[in-house]
Amino acid sequence: MNKTQQKAASRLRDYCILRKLENGAQKPYLKRVFGVPSEHIDRCENLETSKPPKFTGDLLFHPIDHDILFDMWREASGLREREKGDMTLLDPGFDQESLTIAIRWNNDDVDEFCYRFVQFIAERLDDQNDTSDYYTECLETIESDFFAACCKVSGLDYERYVEALRFKLKQCGKKNQLTQH
Repeated sequence: MNKTQQKAASRLRDYCILRKLENGAQKPYLKRVFGVPSEHIDRCENLETSKPPKFTGDLLFHPIDHDILFDMWREASGLREREKGDMTLLDPGFDQESLTIAIRWNNDDVDEFCYRFVQFIAERLDDQNDTSDYYTECLETIESDFFAACCKVSGLDYERYVEALRFKLKQCGKKNQLTQH
Protein backbone atom coordinates (compact mmCIF):
# COMPACT_ATOMS: atom_id res chain seq x y z
CA MET A 1 0.00 0.00 0.00
CA ASN A 2 1.46 3.39 -0.98
CA LYS A 3 1.42 6.49 1.28
CA THR A 4 -1.73 7.93 -0.30
CA GLN A 5 -3.57 4.65 0.24
CA GLN A 6 -2.27 4.45 3.84
CA LYS A 7 -3.55 7.97 4.50
CA ALA A 8 -6.91 7.09 2.96
CA ALA A 9 -7.09 3.89 5.03
CA SER A 10 -6.38 5.91 8.17
CA ARG A 11 -9.14 8.40 7.27
CA LEU A 12 -11.48 5.48 6.56
CA ARG A 13 -10.75 4.05 10.02
CA ASP A 14 -11.41 7.37 11.74
CA TYR A 15 -14.66 8.01 9.89
CA CYS A 16 -15.74 4.40 10.49
CA ILE A 17 -15.23 5.03 14.19
CA LEU A 18 -17.21 8.29 14.00
CA ARG A 19 -20.10 6.76 12.06
CA LYS A 20 -20.22 3.72 14.32
CA LEU A 21 -20.32 6.05 17.35
CA GLU A 22 -23.19 7.95 15.70
CA ASN A 23 -24.99 4.62 15.29
CA GLY A 24 -24.64 3.70 18.97
CA ALA A 25 -21.44 1.64 19.10
CA GLN A 26 -19.72 1.64 22.51
CA LYS A 27 -16.11 2.76 22.96
CA PRO A 28 -14.80 -0.55 24.41
CA TYR A 29 -16.12 -2.34 21.32
CA LEU A 30 -14.48 0.22 19.01
CA LYS A 31 -11.17 0.00 20.88
CA ARG A 32 -11.16 -3.77 20.40
CA VAL A 33 -12.27 -3.77 16.74
CA PHE A 34 -10.03 -0.94 15.53
CA GLY A 35 -7.11 -1.48 17.92
CA VAL A 36 -6.87 2.16 18.95
CA PRO A 37 -6.71 3.80 22.40
CA SER A 38 -9.64 5.65 23.99
CA GLU A 39 -7.98 8.99 23.25
CA HIS A 40 -8.04 8.22 19.52
CA ILE A 41 -11.76 7.41 19.70
CA ASP A 42 -12.33 10.70 21.55
CA ARG A 43 -10.56 12.56 18.70
CA CYS A 44 -12.73 10.76 16.15
CA GLU A 45 -15.87 12.04 17.91
CA ASN A 46 -14.76 15.57 17.00
CA LEU A 47 -14.37 14.89 13.27
CA GLU A 48 -16.60 16.91 11.02
CA THR A 49 -19.66 14.83 10.21
CA SER A 50 -20.48 14.07 6.60
CA LYS A 51 -21.73 16.92 4.47
CA PRO A 52 -24.78 16.65 2.24
CA PRO A 53 -24.10 15.36 -1.27
CA LYS A 54 -22.45 17.89 -3.57
CA PHE A 55 -22.77 18.33 -7.32
CA THR A 56 -19.91 18.77 -9.76
CA GLY A 57 -21.04 18.93 -13.36
CA ASP A 58 -23.35 15.97 -13.85
CA LEU A 59 -21.85 13.99 -10.95
CA LEU A 60 -23.33 13.72 -7.49
CA PHE A 61 -20.87 12.90 -4.68
CA HIS A 62 -22.68 10.67 -2.17
CA PRO A 63 -21.54 10.01 1.39
CA ILE A 64 -20.68 6.33 1.85
CA ASP A 65 -22.56 4.18 4.37
CA HIS A 66 -20.56 3.39 7.52
CA ASP A 67 -20.75 -0.38 6.92
CA ILE A 68 -19.21 0.00 3.47
CA LEU A 69 -16.49 2.27 4.88
CA PHE A 70 -15.79 -0.36 7.54
CA ASP A 71 -15.42 -3.10 4.91
CA MET A 72 -13.13 -0.84 2.85
CA TRP A 73 -10.98 -0.13 5.90
CA ARG A 74 -10.77 -3.84 6.78
CA GLU A 75 -9.75 -4.66 3.22
CA ALA A 76 -7.17 -1.85 3.06
CA SER A 77 -5.76 -3.00 6.41
CA GLY A 78 -5.49 -6.62 5.28
CA LEU A 79 -8.16 -7.81 7.72
CA ARG A 80 -10.59 -8.89 5.01
CA GLU A 81 -10.40 -10.33 1.51
CA ARG A 82 -11.92 -8.30 -1.30
CA GLU A 83 -15.12 -9.76 -2.70
CA LYS A 84 -16.46 -9.29 -6.20
CA GLY A 85 -18.38 -6.01 -6.45
CA ASP A 86 -16.84 -4.45 -3.33
CA MET A 87 -15.91 -0.79 -3.51
CA THR A 88 -12.19 -0.20 -3.01
CA LEU A 89 -9.84 2.71 -2.42
CA LEU A 90 -8.92 2.45 -6.10
CA ASP A 91 -12.43 2.86 -7.52
CA PRO A 92 -12.33 5.79 -9.96
CA GLY A 93 -15.40 7.46 -8.42
CA PHE A 94 -14.11 7.23 -4.83
CA ASP A 95 -12.88 10.55 -3.41
CA GLN A 96 -10.31 9.75 -0.71
CA GLU A 97 -10.47 13.23 0.82
CA SER A 98 -14.23 13.49 1.35
CA LEU A 99 -14.89 9.72 1.56
CA THR A 100 -17.66 10.03 -1.03
CA ILE A 101 -18.44 8.23 -4.26
CA ALA A 102 -19.19 10.12 -7.47
CA ILE A 103 -22.24 8.83 -9.30
CA ARG A 104 -23.67 10.15 -12.55
CA TRP A 105 -27.49 10.18 -12.33
CA ASN A 106 -29.71 10.47 -15.39
CA ASN A 107 -33.51 10.77 -15.56
CA ASP A 108 -33.99 7.01 -15.93
CA ASP A 109 -31.90 6.43 -12.80
CA VAL A 110 -34.01 8.90 -10.83
CA ASP A 111 -37.23 7.29 -12.08
CA GLU A 112 -35.94 3.83 -11.17
CA PHE A 113 -34.76 4.99 -7.73
CA CYS A 114 -38.12 6.60 -6.90
CA TYR A 115 -40.12 3.59 -8.06
CA ARG A 116 -37.92 1.14 -6.12
CA PHE A 117 -37.96 3.37 -3.01
CA VAL A 118 -41.78 3.46 -2.93
CA GLN A 119 -41.86 -0.30 -3.49
CA PHE A 120 -39.21 -0.89 -0.79
CA ILE A 121 -41.11 1.07 1.89
CA ALA A 122 -44.38 -0.74 1.06
CA GLU A 123 -42.62 -4.12 1.35
CA ARG A 124 -40.99 -3.17 4.66
CA LEU A 125 -44.35 -2.12 6.10
CA ASP A 126 -45.74 -5.48 5.04
CA ASP A 127 -42.78 -7.48 6.44
CA GLN A 128 -42.15 -5.75 9.77
CA ASN A 129 -43.79 -6.19 13.16
CA ASP A 130 -45.84 -3.04 13.78
CA THR A 131 -44.22 -2.53 17.19
CA SER A 132 -40.69 -2.20 15.80
CA ASP A 133 -38.85 1.10 15.48
CA TYR A 134 -38.18 0.28 11.84
CA TYR A 135 -41.92 -0.04 11.17
CA THR A 136 -42.53 3.34 12.83
CA GLU A 137 -39.76 4.85 10.69
CA CYS A 138 -41.45 3.47 7.57
CA LEU A 139 -44.77 5.00 8.67
CA GLU A 140 -42.98 8.33 9.15
CA THR A 141 -41.49 7.95 5.67
CA ILE A 142 -44.86 7.55 3.95
CA GLU A 143 -45.92 10.84 5.52
CA SER A 144 -42.86 12.69 4.19
CA ASP A 145 -42.62 15.13 1.31
CA PHE A 146 -39.83 12.97 -0.11
CA PHE A 147 -42.13 9.94 -0.32
CA ALA A 148 -44.82 12.09 -1.95
CA ALA A 149 -42.26 13.29 -4.52
CA CYS A 150 -41.15 9.72 -5.22
CA CYS A 151 -44.78 8.70 -5.74
CA LYS A 152 -45.25 11.58 -8.18
CA VAL A 153 -42.11 10.68 -10.15
CA SER A 154 -43.33 7.06 -10.23
CA GLY A 155 -46.69 8.14 -11.68
CA LEU A 156 -48.63 7.33 -8.51
CA ASP A 157 -51.25 9.50 -6.88
CA TYR A 158 -49.67 10.00 -3.44
CA GLU A 159 -52.92 10.41 -1.50
CA ARG A 160 -54.57 7.35 -3.05
CA TYR A 161 -51.42 5.24 -2.73
CA VAL A 162 -50.96 6.04 0.98
CA GLU A 163 -54.69 5.45 1.56
CA ALA A 164 -54.36 2.01 -0.08
CA LEU A 165 -51.27 1.22 2.01
CA ARG A 166 -53.07 2.19 5.22
CA PHE A 167 -56.11 0.08 4.22
CA LYS A 168 -53.89 -2.95 3.57
CA LEU A 169 -52.11 -2.50 6.92
CA LYS A 170 -55.46 -2.22 8.71
CA GLN A 171 -56.70 -5.40 7.00
CA CYS A 172 -53.56 -7.16 8.27
CA GLY A 173 -54.28 -5.97 11.81
CA LYS A 174 -51.30 -3.58 11.91
CA LYS A 175 -51.32 0.00 13.12
CA ASN A 176 -51.53 2.24 10.09
CA GLN A 177 -51.10 5.69 11.62
CA LEU A 178 -48.52 7.30 13.82
CA THR A 179 -49.73 7.96 17.32
CA GLN A 180 -50.12 11.68 17.89
CA HIS A 181 -48.32 13.01 20.98
